[in-house]
Amino acid sequence: MPPEVLKGLVISLEKTKPVELDCNEIFARLDEYVDAVLRGDDLDRLMPDMKHHLEMCKDCFQEYEILVSAIEAAG
Repeated sequence: MPPEVLKGLVISLEKTKPVELDCNEIFARLDEYVDAVLRGDDLDRLMPDMKHHLEMCKDCFQEYEILVSAIEAAG
């Protein structure tokens, strides 16, 4: 295994929490999260588990970016 891949795995493991939201839970509430972002809410306080998941999961973060872009384009 290449060293950079191994380093990425170690970093991900270090950031893992005892209880994590899964992707299905994120997708179910992603609209709420995006609304909070667009309002400028304190996500560290209001939705820390969702924020953490989006920082860790590239697929969910991509969905988040797509939703933000769509809302901004419509508004």
